[in-house]
Amino acid sequence: MYPTFLLLPFLILCQQERAPDNIYFVFEHFRHGARSPNRFRYKEKEIDFIMNYVDLMKLRYDDSTLSVNVSVNVANMQCKIAPMLYISIVENAFKYGASSKVNSSIDIDVSEDDSAITFVVTNTLLKDSEVNNAHKGGVGISNLKKRLDIIYPDCYEYTYGLTDDGKYRASIKLFNQKKI
Repeated sequence: MYPTFLLLPFLILCQQERAPDNIYFVFEHFRHGARSPNRFRYKEKEIDFIMNYVDLMKLRYDDSTLSVNVSVNVANMQCKIAPMLYISIVENAFKYGASSKVNSSIDIDVSEDDSAITFVVTNTLLKDSEVNNAHKGGVGISNLKKRLDIIYPDCYEYTYGLTDDGKYRASIKLFNQKKI
């Protein structure tokens, strides 16, 4: 959530006509995370949250250099999941895979079948000199792993690494979702 906070000066100075709406979203972003983090939320709310975050982050980049594609194929949006599970890998995709200087891409795919919901983020992996944020080694992914172990013990698969074409791919698959 820290990268979102860093957007505030940009939103005020560079996006003045849209600043009130965008700043409202930033505060909603924080409120979303702060509201009872242990309560489960409808998948629809979590996916909307991710989509709004993506729209907000895209404001920082030129459409000619960054391509963002989101695909959602989920039948039962009313099933509940733990909040804020996906945001860390989406934040990292923008942190390490988005650029306004070189061509880059981020693909987000949310799909569901009878046994699981899968959230996959694939992004260009920029060279260290092209990364917009020099901070590395945050706590987002380690917290994600801990939360998955606590909330979905033995019911998830979290994979990450390089693809054959040199992109970075992170995937969270939740099996037999808890229905709260």
